[in-house]
Amino acid sequence: MTYLSGCAAICSWTRTPDHSPRRRIAVRTPGAADQSPDSIEKAHLCDALRRTAWNITQAARIFEIDRVTVYNKIRKYGLRQEW
Repeated sequence: MTYLSGCAAICSWTRTPDHSPRRRIAVRTPGAADQSPDSIEKAHLCDALRRTAWNITQAARIFEIDRVTVYNKIRKYGLRQEW
């Protein structure tokens, strides 16, 4: 289980369309009841990218997801690396 700063990751297993098991991670942040799931996901992704100096592979490992998924989320949220 991966713990992120200020939140708890709750893991569960699900089945993908090809019936292979895949772990799902739900992240709960204290005081996040008024925030949308997308804004919470964006905040955690930004935090992971900052902690890894924008290393996509390391950020993907933190969330135990594929690198391509991280790239897609970066594009989805319009994130850009600040120098």
